[in-house]
Amino acid sequence: QGWPQERVGERGDEQRAEEDDPPARDRVEPTGYTHLLQATPTTALPFATMHEAFVMDAIGDKTVTTLGAHVMARTMGLPLLAPAPRPVFGLTEMQGPLTGSVFAEFDFGPTESTTQFPNPAAGDPHGALVFGSGAAIPRQMAADYLRTGVVTNLCSGACDPN
Repeated sequence: QGWPQERVGERGDEQRAEEDDPPARDRVEPTGYTHLLQATPTTALPFATMHEAFVMDAIGDKTVTTLGAHVMARTMGLPLLAPAPRPVFGLTEMQGPLTGSVFAEFDFGPTESTTQFPNPAAGDPHGALVFGSGAAIPRQMAADYLRTGVVTNLCSGACDPN
């Protein structure tokens, strides 16, 4: 799909392109198809099969906003692994072990930013899920889930691996 010639070089082209052709963005934006991950065979994408997912996030993440993870979890109708470090709007806390799709939130200490900019003092909660000193627990939970399809809370209480 080409751009109309009279629009080329006008101020604000990128914004207009985004407004004029949202389907181009939607094909690569996960929130555009998250609701289809657990769709029934009659509502799923023609090339897709139903999927289960173990979604994890870290409070204060500067790389991927936890708001995006919360929206994804709500859209998919995921339960929140209990006990959770904080309530998440629209999610029901459930004690493990849980089968199927599950959302777990980890608290490595940094607080969420209250502005549109990341908390500069937050360190790297995103990397802490995989590489940090407290990463053994989330990595083991993910490995167990991939092997068995079951999520068990390996934390002693709310997931604060530190």
